[in-house]
Amino acid sequence: MGLYSNVTCGLLCSRVDSLQRHTEEKHTQTGGGSKRKAMNDENPVLKRHITRKDNPEQFYDLRVLSTQPIPKFNTTTTRYKVSFKELEVQDLPQILKTLRLLFGSIINNITEFMQSTDLIRLGYWKGLHSVKQVGDTDEYFSPDTGVNVDVKFQLYKDNGYTYKPAIQCLEWLQFYFKSSVDQLKIPLLCQSIFTEGSFTSTAQKVLTEKVLYGQTISYKNLAALCGNEKACRAVGMAMRNNPISFIVPCHRVITHSGHLGNYSGGHKNKIKQWLLTHENAIP
Repeated sequence: MGLYSNVTCGLLCSRVDSLQRHTEEKHTQTGGGSKRKAMNDENPVLKRHITRKDNPEQFYDLRVLSTQPIPKFNTTTTRYKVSFKELEVQDLPQILKTLRLLFGSIINNITEFMQSTDLIRLGYWKGLHSVKQVGDTDEYFSPDTGVNVDVKFQLYKDNGYTYKPAIQCLEWLQFYFKSSVDQLKIPLLCQSIFTEGSFTSTAQKVLTEKVLYGQTISYKNLAALCGNEKACRAVGMAMRNNPISFIVPCHRVITHSGHLGNYSGGHKNKIKQWLLTHENAIP
């Protein structure tokens, strides 16, 4: 997605004509110092930010460009094209929230029909963006410890740095499912997934740094480590919105009474129990 910035106010637009229209309406002045009146437009730009109450799909079109089978790996690779509709968002925090909602919706659409045992990894050379298990529930969860963690398909030849976060992630997962990962450095995470100064980001970072393989921590104690022991609910929301499963170990957060608590909104509790048993964190 290309974004175009207005040099005067810093507004980001997804289309050139939207930027031109905004420049003419807000920043082009005529005699007397008055701004030129906006022209009537049958398709007015949406001048508000997206909220969680909105359906993000109304702001973009997603279509399949091509699908190519890969017999060697018994899978396929699919290319998609996303076209964004006119949308103007001002203020950097709102821009970041809007992008998260849009890309989250796109990822859900793309992965809707994938198998529940598959992992999707999104990232680039600055770090991982997302690691998650595909599937809304653990209804068909049946782990096979004999299956190796491996790359099913790689679109481009490795140049030494583009795939580095992905290779680090692969190595980490291989160690995780075969042995302890205490001595293994976590993969590089893209800092754009963290909102600097937010409680959610603080909770996710503290959890990753302080709660190691084989350990657990209560929501209350994690909240205390983040500076507010009463923020148990906020910790729960931070864990539910974790973009980097396993590596940011939200499965290690349990209730103060010792019960496991919910995982992925309560839809994947069997997976949480298996992960903690695998780490010898619970009997």
